[in-house]
Amino acid sequence: MAIGYDNLPMYYQTILDVPMYEGIGVLAHDIARPPLTALDHTMTLTGAPTWAAWPLSNLPILSFIPGNPDFMELAAVESTDLNFQAGAWSAVVWVFMDVLAARYLMCKGTNVIGWYWYVDVNGAIHAVTSQAGPTQQDTFSGDGEVTIATWWMLGMTRLGADIALYKNGNLLAITAGVHVAPDSAAALKFLVGVDNTEAANMWDGYLWRPIVFGRQISTVEMSQVFEMTRQLFGV
Repeated sequence: MAIGYDNLPMYYQTILDVPMYEGIGVLAHDIARPPLTALDHTMTLTGAPTWAAWPLSNLPILSFIPGNPDFMELAAVESTDLNFQAGAWSAVVWVFMDVLAARYLMCKGTNVIGWYWYVDVNGAIHAVTSQAGPTQQDTFSGDGEVTIATWWMLGMTRLGADIALYKNGNLLAITAGVHVAPDSAAALKFLVGVDNTEAANMWDGYLWRPIVFGRQISTVEMSQVFEMTRQLFGV
């Protein structure tokens, strides 16, 4: 008997899961539909992200061009459950970069509130929490973890003062920040592929299936998510 999505232990407390099944149009729907919040997490494609199909698996993916700009957005009122502060959270997304530059993965914050996650010009991965001041805490990997023209599954988890970073299900060596609960970013949108200005640090390449959990997922679970999806990209 097949195991349904809701019965897979790794998806416990999933807040957002956007598998991009649509393949057409300007909306990308969430399949997590968390019962505790019951928010509508239908994401809007802004700019002109292009639907494509990855040849190996015919998987629907989105292609982003910075100059449009292209990104995905979720209104502030529908993303209050992504306004993480004292609690734990985790995030996962598959990425393919055309050009190595400062590119945002997910963002619900600025340098004074909230949190964001990005890849820098050297291919290092950063996860940042912010408070008024401005004060920020940044946990980051070594350079060269993300390279162009290759699919990578990137992941991050936060619990208390600690953030961990992952690539293809494996825990990365990091320079660790001592993280403080972010100041509230409840009034801000949740964005994928761009920073809070909606005009900078825009993704250049492909993205597939952003997932956010309202807990710290384990190293074993991160590896399971990778193993369940890697065949789609021949990784």
